[in-house]
Amino acid sequence: MTNHQIKKPIFSFVMAPFYLIGDDDLMKSQLLNLNNQTNKSFEIIIPDPHYPKRNWISEFVKKLNYSVVHFPYVSNTITPKIFDYCIFNNAVLMANSNKIVTFQDWRFCHHSIVDLLLQFNKYDFVGFNWQVLYKDTFSVAGSDGGKSHYQKSTIDINIKDAERLYKNGIFPKIKHEISFVKTFHNSCWGHYCINKDLWMLVNGIDEVATNTRHYADLDLNTRLEELHKRNKKNIEIPMIKNVMTRVMHNRGCNLGGSNVALTYKTNDSYKECCFVHTSQMNDKKFVEYVVDKIQKKEFTKLYETKYSKEFVENNKSESLDVKNSTIGFQCNSCKIIGETPHWYEKSPNARVKSLIGIGNDKHKLGRNLISIDRCLTNKTFEEKVKILNESWYNEEFLKEEM
Repeated sequence: MTNHQIKKPIFSFVMAPFYLIGDDDLMKSQLLNLNNQTNKSFEIIIPDPHYPKRNWISEFVKKLNYSVVHFPYVSNTITPKIFDYCIFNNAVLMANSNKIVTFQDWRFCHHSIVDLLLQFNKYDFVGFNWQVLYKDTFSVAGSDGGKSHYQKSTIDINIKDAERLYKNGIFPKIKHEISFVKTFHNSCWGHYCINKDLWMLVNGIDEVATNTRHYADLDLNTRLEELHKRNKKNIEIPMIKNVMTRVMHNRGCNLGGSNVALTYKTNDSYKECCFVHTSQMNDKKFVEYVVDKIQKKEFTKLYETKYSKEFVENNKSESLDVKNSTIGFQCNSCKIIGETPHWYEKSPNARVKSLIGIGNDKHKLGRNLISIDRCLTNKTFEEKVKILNESWYNEEFLKEEM
């Protein structure tokens, strides 16, 4: 494990490094990209599902002028998972600063992003406009096997500079733009800087709602919006354009979109059980599918949340269900835990904190991050890693605060 500390960081970039491309070209380029920052008062937190394959990092960090925290990440291997956004909660729990910057696979930053963030230090949330970049001329397949939602770059970087960015992390000199919005329902879509204490207040990424569904960003932003609404707190969010971009790419078929097998074996028994024919179902059909499974006693209903009156009365989409509720369920056979889609549209005022301790017997999801954080206090680096990788199965971390 690597705990390469240069100085106390002001910002923590958190990664979810599921991809391992070629000779780890992507990871190396991203680390070099951060080394080009004009202000290096930050660290990068790398919980790594490919940890044994990346022994090069301990030597590589010696050429970097910022702090690097690299440690093994092992997801919940008992309960089946389709997606794994939980890795971000582990990264945030390990962070040594109160300013968290999401820095996922295939993301690259402008060299002045840290200096820009210092100008907005008083804000507990700063958004980076969602922008995508194609480094190749061919189109990228979407997660559903079809063409990508985007057909051209949304940032002013040409193909030559895009290739240079991907190879050595050098971000072109383009001018940033700043605007302000009064809602968390904005165009950052997973590209942001958030205070760690705000993250903890809403219990971070929802490990239940995202277990079978994408859009962790919409889930989190909806809960942040409701938190501010309930506390009658004014919302003002700086939005910065041209400082972070996602390089468009093809997804892999392993957990987290990984293009190669993970070091540890994940439970994917759902593939031969209840999620065999669900990928092409729209929301209405999937909700009806879950209701039918519950009636047949093939699923257990874990909880439900009524749709809001506003949603039911104003919904214009025929593909969205309006007759039932948002339902949390567990398959009685493979034990996967999921939730019917789009609670953030159907009942956006329902939640502030992410779900905790959902499921039966040993198959549960949804950790209490505050409880884990308390346990990590005064522990060594190695002890923290052990606690995090075993936290899925600790009953104390699967309970609400008293």
